[in-house]
This record gives sequence, C-alpha cells and structure tokens, in this order.
Amino acid sequence: MIKRYTIPVFAAAVFLLFYAHIYAQQSQYSFRRIDIANGLSNNQVNTIFEDNKGFMWFGTISGLDRYDGHSFKIYKNDVHNRASLKDNYVKNICELPDHKLWIKSVSNQNSVYDELMDNFLENPPLYFKNLQLPEANLSGVLNLNGFFWFFYETAGIYVIRPGQTAHHLHVGEKFTELKDGFISDVHIDANKNIWVMHQNGIIEKVDPNTEKVLFRTEVLKDKAEESGTKNFSFYVDHSDELWIYATNTPMGCFH
Repeated sequence: MIKRYTIPVFAAAVFLLFYAHIYAQQSQYSFRRIDIANGLSNNQVNTIFEDNKGFMWFGTISGLDRYDGHSFKIYKNDVHNRASLKDNYVKNICELPDHKLWIKSVSNQNSVYDELMDNFLENPPLYFKNLQLPEANLSGVLNLNGFFWFFYETAGIYVIRPGQTAHHLHVGEKFTELKDGFISDVHIDANKNIWVMHQNGIIEKVDPNTEKVLFRTEVLKDKAEESGTKNFSFYVDHSDELWIYATNTPMGCFH
C-alpha cells in the first residue's frame, strides 16, 4: 500500500521539479556581447534596424553593418566608387519602397541601399525625385502595411500608398489638418495611430487611414517657447501614454 502510494508521488514530484526547471530556463534571457571582436565595424552603435529578410543592420560611426546571426558584412564609403555608402557615420536606418533602405549620416547625406543589387544608388536625389519627394531634411520613414510615411524637419509629412505617387499632408487651420510642417519626432501607438511631435511643442494624433488629425494638444507649447528647444522626442508605451523629453536640454520628462 505504501509502495503503490509513494511511487506516483515521487514521480509527480520529479515531474514538477523538471517542469519548474524547464519553465525557469524558458523564462530567462541570455545575453552575449557583439563587438569589433565579432566583426562589428565599431563599438559605438548609433542605430539598429531589422529588414524584411531578418537581417540586422547596425549603424556605427565607422560604417553600416549587416548581420545574419553569424557574421557581418561591412559597407563603407569608397571615394572611387559612386555606388558606395556616402558617409561612414550612420545616424538612422529606415525602410523605403521597392526593397530599399534609407541611410542617414551625421553629415545629413542620404544613402539609398538596394537589396536586389547589394549596393547603393549612385544618385539618391534622383530616387527621391522619382517618388515625388523632397530629399533634404528627411528625418524618418514609417512603413504601415505598405503605406510609407515620410517625415521632414521642415517640410511636414508625405505619404506613398501602394500603386500611387507621393502626396503631401495638408497644413492648415482646420482641426483635422496638421498645424504646421516642422516635425520633431513621430511614433506609432498600439492602435496604429501616428503621433506627431512638432518642434514648437504641439502634439497631434493622426489616423493613418483618413490622414486626418484626431487629437491635438498645445500643453507643451509654452515650455518650448520658454526654453527655445526644438528637439522634442517622445515614447508611446503599451497603454498609449506619452513620455516626452528634450534631448540635450535639462527639462526632465513630461508624462
């Protein structure tokens, strides 16, 4: 009687301990460092991006690095090759239409990487011109299910829908229109709405389908005028709450 009772209990105990061990292993993260010893072009990484093939891209101060999970391929400027990276100091990487990547450098030179050719376009301004887009002062690009939103520091927002050319979001006095075209930062919330931070502190929420402004607040406009800052940035958390700060300006954080 005792044997028939204790054996299942012992087996159950072992199973529970084994399950707890496996669960603990699954709930833990292991980290390893990737640096120049592994092939990274420089240990100062400014930006990271994952493309549609799963490659990880690292923008450093010494080049653009593509990582396949095992090894790196480094892209650098070559003064003798017009189809090379324009500037090795990479600040930002974003997806563009037609399987291309936009690479922004510290010198504000635009490089356009073509994944089909595995090189860079010789004439980036012509690429943007063919899309009917300005090239100068581009600060970021968002891809919302094939709808590309281009954000400019001084030229507002342009949108490219599938099969269409770019069009400019109207700036005007109506509530549903953008207040101005001077953009500081942009993010997407959990419901795929686009939040726009203007350089003057105005914040707007835009419906990506109708391209209309749904919400606007000017609560930080006075702060922007008092401090003279134009470099607001923000983060949208999982509850769609905004956390706002100003880089290089001691203003703390607004929530």
